[in-house]
Amino acid sequence: MCLLVVIGVREDGTKELLAVEDGYRESTESWATVMRDLKARGANEPKLVIGDGALGTWAALRDVFPGARRQACWVHAIARVLDSLPKRLQPTAKKLLHEIMKAASRADARLALERFRDEVHEQDVTVRGCPHPLRQIAVRGLGHDHPTLILTNDRTSTPKKIVGRYAKRMRIEQRLAESIRSFHLDALSSAVALNVDLDTTLTVWAAATYDALRRQLPGYERATPDTIWRRFISTSGQITIGPDHVTCRLNSRTYSPVMRTASLPKTQIPWWNGRHLRLEFA
Repeated sequence: MCLLVVIGVREDGTKELLAVEDGYRESTESWATVMRDLKARGANEPKLVIGDGALGTWAALRDVFPGARRQACWVHAIARVLDSLPKRLQPTAKKLLHEIMKAASRADARLALERFRDEVHEQDVTVRGCPHPLRQIAVRGLGHDHPTLILTNDRTSTPKKIVGRYAKRMRIEQRLAESIRSFHLDALSSAVALNVDLDTTLTVWAAATYDALRRQLPGYERATPDTIWRRFISTSGQITIGPDHVTCRLNSRTYSPVMRTASLPKTQIPWWNGRHLRLEFA
């Protein structure tokens, strides 16, 4: 059971309680019964109906008052807008949307709307050599002093999805920058093409290994490979090779407790007769 409430608003802003009825899970039939009763009591077709996300409300409205316009309530409207934005922008956007909702006048609401548009702004732009206009998205709050501009020909995806793809690309570029700094990817020592290819391949493997390791180290998920190397890898120890296992026993260091608490996966070395790798700490 639920309580169905209808409040009417006159043109001068005066609110009137029109109906309070019990219903069954806000079903279409429950809402239709309430609306038919309003119509029987002489209510004209409303110009605008504002409601929550209950589908039964809108289905009943189409049946009883088909000419009425419909609009989501502030709570659901704000939730839908925030859901289309990247998480990093949602706190600021929510604050600005509440300023629009609580504005004392239409003019104040328009000013608040402009401030909101400054956070995520879209427009079509033309680029020389491109036969069709492109979609330009300007986004604040991505860690830069100035808005980030994104050009795309994707006109169907939400800004949240497009910015998410941009963030993934930025992570790739960040990994390349880390490889250049940590593994000297731009200063390979050998001039022989085969060695260069091998060095680059080993670098990619190393970068992927460091990335997998830091994800398991509490507090080091964003650490660069050179930091991981200095604090965890660059240490003395002993390697013991057995018929079934390869045991790497590392000497104790300041950051050894972090390694002990890490959720390191069990690793099998397929190209070494399936030996298992074990890590131990002195």
